[in-house]
Amino acid sequence: MTTGNGHESGIKLVAFDMDGVLTRVKSSWKYVHDRMGVDNSVNLTRYLRGEINYEQFMVSDVKLWLDKYGKVHRDTISEVLSEIPLRTNVAHAIGSLRDKGIRVAIISGGISWLSDRIDDDVPFDEVFANEIGTDTEGFLTTVCHPTVVPERKGDVVRALQAKWGLAKQECVSVGDSIFDRSMFDASGLSIAFNPENLEVSHHATRMLESDNLDDLLPHILLK
Repeated sequence: MTTGNGHESGIKLVAFDMDGVLTRVKSSWKYVHDRMGVDNSVNLTRYLRGEINYEQFMVSDVKLWLDKYGKVHRDTISEVLSEIPLRTNVAHAIGSLRDKGIRVAIISGGISWLSDRIDDDVPFDEVFANEIGTDTEGFLTTVCHPTVVPERKGDVVRALQAKWGLAKQECVSVGDSIFDRSMFDASGLSIAFNPENLEVSHHATRMLESDNLDDLLPHILLK
């Protein structure tokens, strides 16, 4: 772990959404659904209407795969997730922040096997994403662990602030969807990175359209 007092900008933590920010794919869940040939639109509608909670939403999505294929091994899902391309210069941008003593975190409603892959290649200080349960042989179960409820990402940011004794103004959040709003609200600076619509950018301090993660650095490292 990189330690230090942070850059002269005063920023000490940058929290990143994963899907659509660190990756070029807007949703790791939808990417897997498309590759598995299933449609989760009914489940999504039920979740957005408040008819099911996020854990139930995750379970209903995993059941789509199991109902179609019977048994699915985690390696199958991990292989699909390995196809997802990252943004340009993810490693350089994250490394540049950590070299300045700034902590970096992934806070994602996406699938943890993708965040694990990214963290293996580009080390982060903290990684929070949602876990799909498996049995002892690695086959998927319907036990899911919603580490990050999308609309409550701000709770994770505040937990990190408490853990490291950070003020709101020392934190930056980078996201692209309306589910990142609570993360934006918990941070002194928020950046809508390739936002999915104008509403997202209205909730952020700044907006940036780019495929290159290095383009975030001037917004974070300069006063």
